[in-house]
Amino acid sequence: MVYVALDNFQKHVERVRRRAILGGHAASESTLRRIYESSLKNLPTTLNPEESGIDTVRIFDNSAFQTVPRLCLSAERGRVVGITKDFPLWLMPALHWTDADLEKIRKGESRPGPLGPLS
Repeated sequence: MVYVALDNFQKHVERVRRRAILGGHAASESTLRRIYESSLKNLPTTLNPEESGIDTVRIFDNSAFQTVPRLCLSAERGRVVGITKDFPLWLMPALHWTDADLEKIRKGESRPGPLGPLS
């Protein structure tokens, strides 16, 4: 699974608005909010292959306008195999991670939590 996200909801609204002005498809703000919130809510589940059925997950940060999305995290079969040094802080609450969790992940240790260990 490839997951591409922005650091805040307003950026989603602005990008969809710009796309619509250029003739692309549009969506209401309420639809965008529903998608944004449910997407972030479901993100932690993707890292648990037993629950999600997803073996490979790549999470990209697309917050910077008109740049290539930045790979932040790679996971294989529930184990984090790559994580950026400057992991986006806005993703931590979505993944239910604390600073201590992030440090354990960087060291290759298991992360306790509702999804169980990542390694």
